[in-house]
Amino acid sequence: MIDQPLFYLAAIPAVFVTGVSKGGFGGAVAFVSVPTMALFVAPLTAAAIMLPILLAMDAISMKVYWRKWAVDHLKILVPASLIGTALGTFTASYVNDAVFRILLAALAIIFALNLLKNMYLTKSMATAGGETKSWLGWVLGTIAGYSSFFAHAGGPPLNAYLLPKRLEKTMFQATFVFVFTALNLSKIGPYIWLNELHWETFSTAMVLTPWAIFSIYAGVWLHKRVSEKPFYLLCCIGMLATGIKLAVDGLSAF
Repeated sequence: MIDQPLFYLAAIPAVFVTGVSKGGFGGAVAFVSVPTMALFVAPLTAAAIMLPILLAMDAISMKVYWRKWAVDHLKILVPASLIGTALGTFTASYVNDAVFRILLAALAIIFALNLLKNMYLTKSMATAGGETKSWLGWVLGTIAGYSSFFAHAGGPPLNAYLLPKRLEKTMFQATFVFVFTALNLSKIGPYIWLNELHWETFSTAMVLTPWAIFSIYAGVWLHKRVSEKPFYLLCCIGMLATGIKLAVDGLSAF
């Protein structure tokens, strides 16, 4: 178990924000945990610590949103995200983290600003964001899997595909939960193979898991009390925050 008190001082609120985001707001700001922990440990080690925590969150979320997902979108996003996991596994030793974060940041910011523009310049929420094509779902799903492998930052690509679909908010959240449950399960073997998921990372995750469970229920509670327009607005704000944070991280590495 990691024995740095400052690590836990930063990690506990980061895990709480991640849980609230995953439990009720499409995981839009769930990325914060890995960059926060990476202030104290290596980025992939931070991702490995978060994996058991995310799986605990996923188990609760799946129970809450069971069978409320959009099956048609899952048929595209799940296999696409698993392709991203496979790519992440075999390129982990070669990926340029700084460039990757900048590209992902650009994607998050562009799509969030476009959706916000359409939400407030069109007469109906139903038309906001337009429509995304199925081939784009394969592209964005693969990007989500790939970025999630390194930093659990797959939220922006997945939001970029799902938000314009204008799903009812519970169906949106359930679809999001299903994709990331499948995605997180697919990372277990690769993380063990890369020697990142071991006793030290697992025991650290167990210390943080109670905060994760509490935060998931907090997110579900908020989800039931926030109407659709504020819900999508929060997702967009989360995407913008994600993009800005990723851009800062990427640029600071040069």
